[in-house]
Amino acid sequence: MKDLLIQLIAVLNLGEYSFISELNPPISISDDRLEKYFIERYDWCPAEIKVLYKWHDGQAFPVPVKQFDFLFDHALFLPFEQAKLYSEIDESDDSYYRDYFTLFTSGGGEDYLIKMRGEEKGAIFYLSPSKFMGEPVKAFDSLEKLFSSVIECYKSGVYWEENGQFRKSVRLQMTKMAELNPGCIRWTDRGPL
Repeated sequence: MKDLLIQLIAVLNLGEYSFISELNPPISISDDRLEKYFIERYDWCPAEIKVLYKWHDGQAFPVPVKQFDFLFDHALFLPFEQAKLYSEIDESDDSYYRDYFTLFTSGGGEDYLIKMRGEEKGAIFYLSPSKFMGEPVKAFDSLEKLFSSVIECYKSGVYWEENGQFRKSVRLQMTKMAELNPGCIRWTDRGPL
């Protein structure tokens, strides 16, 4: 995971993407406190989450309206404390929030969540209130797969920056992500654009 994050920064630096300037410093809480939160809430703490937040504690949030610097597919990287708020919205027994932790958001209801319990634990799911009947659907097999896929999208020109703003080719994104993530509904022809 660390190698992928180093590679991502190298790719973003090469393209002079402004997203890098939006990244916060690494999280200031200890590994023990970070792990304690996840163990108490989910009975599990993925090593990748600790690596992710020790790399950077999300990006500047809230993001200035004129500069919506997404990392990928309308995904803002949430600081840990903000991600906790997103993930603790509804803790009723029938809520999907109790089984997921929100890592990325569009700010408008579309989220990328890591599955914390049950089948496919550790996989990344996509949630949109207006798509897939509001149910989370699998987007990546793991957090590592998310970052390796994002890196490939930058390298192949699926993602770019124009006038300081994130841009993507929807058609190329769907094709590339489906190729890199077979079996993940988010990127199939049944998936949203």
